[in-house]
Amino acid sequence: MQLKYVNPNELKQVWIQIKPSLEDMASRSTWIVEDAYSDIKEGRAQLYLTIENNYFTGYIITQTLEDKLHVWAAYNTNNDVLKDGLEATKELAKQQGLSEITFISPRRGWDKIAPKLGFKPSQWVYKL
Repeated sequence: MQLKYVNPNELKQVWIQIKPSLEDMASRSTWIVEDAYSDIKEGRAQLYLTIENNYFTGYIITQTLEDKLHVWAAYNTNNDVLKDGLEATKELAKQQGLSEITFISPRRGWDKIAPKLGFKPSQWVYKL
């Protein structure tokens, strides 16, 4: 899997492809798709398309938070973008001189998958 950076000036051209899956993720989160659009457009987040065999298969949206590369959103038609794209994501973090990769997900399945990929839990939240 390759990651192709999308220049913020070109965001409008690819937005229609990523918006439906972002709306689905946003419906289970505290953010809205307009947050993602404006943060990418203003350079506070970065959009990378996932490319396999010269075809668009999904995307990863990242943010730099302190010394961490935070994966804000990730989607792939195979539903395994973080697993398959981890090496490419590690390379992004290294290129930026960052020491960690983080993500947050309400999906319970990550409780089993994330540790196998080398992630460690760092926060538990009690919702009132």
